[in-house]
Amino acid sequence: MTEQFERQLRYYVIKRTDALSLSKEDRFTLMDLLGKVDKVRRARGKKTLDCVVVEHDWPEFEPVWAMVAARMSAEQKAATGALNPMAKWPFKEQQ
Repeated sequence: MTEQFERQLRYYVIKRTDALSLSKEDRFTLMDLLGKVDKVRRARGKKTLDCVVVEHDWPEFEPVWAMVAARMSAEQKAATGALNPMAKWPFKEQQ
């Protein structure tokens, strides 16, 4: 049985034009915090995040969610062997 895909709030996103409504001091604080988060990511061996954001009122919003759900469903099936019946084969391949 496969679990139904559930949307998750996994990222904080701030539109740059929205951040302009902050005071100059708050914008500096925001940039400082973002820099600290990026520094921690890189120290952990991760790359700087490079993301695509699709706003809820764009026509692409629901199709993008459908693509993500399909991908996650396929990964779940692959992990359980549903897409590859040999994935659970009890014998290791000899080298």
